[in-house]
Amino acid sequence: SSGINAEYGGGFVITQRMLDMFKRPTDPPEHNFLYAIPAATFLGGYGYAASQNMADIHQMTYFAASLCCLGALGGLSSQSTARVGNTLGMMGVSGGVAATIGILNPSMEVLAQMGGTALLGGAVGATIAKKVEITSLPQLVALFHSFC
Repeated sequence: SSGINAEYGGGFVITQRMLDMFKRPTDPPEHNFLYAIPAATFLGGYGYAASQNMADIHQMTYFAASLCCLGALGGLSSQSTARVGNTLGMMGVSGGVAATIGILNPSMEVLAQMGGTALLGGAVGATIAKKVEITSLPQLVALFHSFC
């Protein structure tokens, strides 16, 4: 679990670093933090619907998360849409993880362990991705893939 979260955390950080390499001083300002609004709405809506025992909410959330991940692949294929693609990928992975946890319905003790390992793995991956030189990207990708 921690290894997979290290790959996700580090992967999104290194993608953002690569995108920042190509940012021009004349580019308009970005407000990527505003994507937290639809992400919170997505996860909050899922949480509410799951608490109300809405039929098939887990499958609907998996479907929405899959669409976000597909949008991420499409977005990352072009320099002009790559930042949106990276954000969609984060939303898709978060939705998929939330739906998986929801369908498992773990006890509070197990949920705390899952959260702890996820935070630890994500922090390790993000820290590694921030410290590695961009020119060492192939080695970093190989390292992250070895965690899975």
